[in-house]
Amino acid sequence: MGGKPSVGAAGASTAGKGSGAAGKAGAETGGSAGQAGGAGKAGSAGSVASGGGGSGGGGGNPNEPQPVTFETTDIDDTEVRSCMPNANFGDLDTFNVDGDPFCAVDTLISAPLDGVPAGALVSEASFSLTCTNTGEAITVSYVDGKWAELEVRWNNRPQAGTSLGSVTCDQLGEVKIDLTAAVKAWLAGDHKNFGIYLRTDNTDGTDFDSSEAADPAVRPKLSVTYTLPVK
Repeated sequence: MGGKPSVGAAGASTAGKGSGAAGKAGAETGGSAGQAGGAGKAGSAGSVASGGGGSGGGGGNPNEPQPVTFETTDIDDTEVRSCMPNANFGDLDTFNVDGDPFCAVDTLISAPLDGVPAGALVSEASFSLTCTNTGEAITVSYVDGKWAELEVRWNNRPQAGTSLGSVTCDQLGEVKIDLTAAVKAWLAGDHKNFGIYLRTDNTDGTDFDSSEAADPAVRPKLSVTYTLPVK
């Protein structure tokens, strides 16, 4: 009796006008024609209702993997000093990076990646350090060899490997070292995870809180953001 459900609002309005005209003619002629006109108005209302309906938007894919961030402060870190080649400094609550020609200080930092699942697709990774004394640019490299926090000394330290870039602490507080490329290489087995090596030729050294700092909030932290592949 009303318009087709596929007719939009404009079509429904036109149909209503036509039905109204038929109703008027029925009223003038009386009887059954008037009843037909009334039916025409009802049909018009039905047509408007069907034309006004809309379809809802599609939702997101529930199977799409969501990013997950793994964080840990289970960090090994220590400095080594050229002027004290047989001393170990793994229990200090700070570490330093300094290019002083009379007493160069390098730092090694490492963190396990056991909390990142096999096959994870890493999108971002970083070390967050708390700077307690500003300084000049520091070179960040792979560490090319094993070391232990409470055993490594200047005389037995591993060598710095391929450079991963540099970082500068120019104000106190948090500074981040981008480790995205390194973490991907470690997880893929392209490079063994012996951590990172910090050194500089600049004599304006930089100090950081270490993993032995009394306040857990200022200790070094590794963050890795990843997704798991769709099965």
